[in-house]
Amino acid sequence: MKIPILGLPISGKTTLFRALAAGHLPDTGGHLAAVPVPDPRLDLIAAREKPKRIAYATITFVDVAAMRSDEDRAARIDKLHGLTGDADALLLVVQAFGHLDHRGRDLDPRRDLCELLSELVLTDLAIIETRGERVEREHKARRRGEADPEWNMLHRLRGHLEAERWARELSFNDEELRMLRGYGLLTLRPALVVFNCGDDDLEGGRCAEAATIADERGLPCEVLCAELEAELTELPEEDRAEFMAEYGLEHIAGDRVIRTAYGLIDAVTFYTVNENEAHAWTVPRGTGAREAAGKIHTDMEHGFVRAEVVSFADYEAAGSLQAARHANKVRLEGQDYIVQDGDILQIRFTR
Repeated sequence: MKIPILGLPISGKTTLFRALAAGHLPDTGGHLAAVPVPDPRLDLIAAREKPKRIAYATITFVDVAAMRSDEDRAARIDKLHGLTGDADALLLVVQAFGHLDHRGRDLDPRRDLCELLSELVLTDLAIIETRGERVEREHKARRRGEADPEWNMLHRLRGHLEAERWARELSFNDEELRMLRGYGLLTLRPALVVFNCGDDDLEGGRCAEAATIADERGLPCEVLCAELEAELTELPEEDRAEFMAEYGLEHIAGDRVIRTAYGLIDAVTFYTVNENEAHAWTVPRGTGAREAAGKIHTDMEHGFVRAEVVSFADYEAAGSLQAARHANKVRLEGQDYIVQDGDILQIRFTR
């Protein structure tokens, strides 16, 4: 799962990246970090089954250069497409700290959020104009009245974007979604808004109005102080609790952001566990057992026979895998079984 972090200048997105990526960046630094997703269910499985290691699902966060309204849009498209073309979702950082924004104006998170959303829309319009030139030529060359589904789809999408609405707010059929894959549109992806507040406003009072705008657009949002979070991650474990108590923090907000970001995609998490490893796996919702087995290893998909399945609720109630077997909560499912969120699987396969 890949999530670029986008924001206007001085929004604090690089500081947030540093906080989220703490301990998961190479010594040389960089703009990509594979971050484990906190998972209480996996923690419980590991505590009970006692494997040698735990493998969490991960998110690859990408720190993208700030979006500037005065930059060349062609250059922006080239810059963004390489970093975000295969993104699963977006994380949008909005400044809610200090007194002045990146243009020297009074702080206004609502205005900055609207500006950032507009910049993303304008970028997608530029992508359509650039990449849609071929479609336009082909449309003009068609016979009058001949169907042109891609041109019709782009024409409808262009009007939607010009009204400053996101592409994902439109409905597309499977054929249209397939055609859109090559465009790499930013506004076709789900997004999480993070309001980066000051350490004197941890409840986010200054961004309350902006949060209403995000809610109206169907965008979930979180509030945190990125600078404070980054400092927390750099502290020794023994000093962290005292520092958090000083600011009245019960939990590290960065972990909440990671979990919320992970929940943006329409996916389910299933688990495997043996004496060596407890592992969390992510697959699209609606994935069959055989395809899920291929996520673990291609040999399991090719030689798939059956899947032993226990739901997490049944496992939690039973107390262990062995107890779940004794209680007849482990069932055999075929290749067409649709994997459910929280399932614990053991794949039977032939080599």
